[in-house]
Amino acid sequence: MAALAWASPACGPAPDGAPAQSLQSCTPEAEGALDLGVGRQRFEAVAEGDDVAITPGFQGGYHLYGSVRAKGVDPTGVRLDFLVCQDGQRIGQRRPLRVDLVEQGDQWAYVGVMVLLYDVFGPLQIADRETTMAAQVVDRSGARATDTVTFTTRCCDERR
Repeated sequence: MAALAWASPACGPAPDGAPAQSLQSCTPEAEGALDLGVGRQRFEAVAEGDDVAITPGFQGGYHLYGSVRAKGVDPTGVRLDFLVCQDGQRIGQRRPLRVDLVEQGDQWAYVGVMVLLYDVFGPLQIADRETTMAAQVVDRSGARATDTVTFTTRCCDERR
């Protein structure tokens, strides 16, 4: 399992008030052993250039489902956060949440995180474009694992 950092433009700084340890860009320095994927009910690996469906939300917004698999972290009470960028601009994020990772073979996983896409009034604004998503897991001891993947957003997964 490799932690990857793709050559893509960094997003701008986090909005004021963001926690100090939250992801600051879609191109974090690779650390630890984390696989970033998608999937609402199970981990689905994403390779560079794959298609990922935009999902409409119940309240008219849009999101992607983020999922992670990690090694080398204490799975209890980790901080997990995601960023989504296009053209060097932040277009979505999941503010850090505290979760327990679930054992999955020799790894720990968490699936089905709604990564909200903001200021998106229709999926065609962001569909059919190169998109970068980054994720990080930080355990209670401070051990950190990050991963980044670049894919193409496609419209639309109607499952909610």
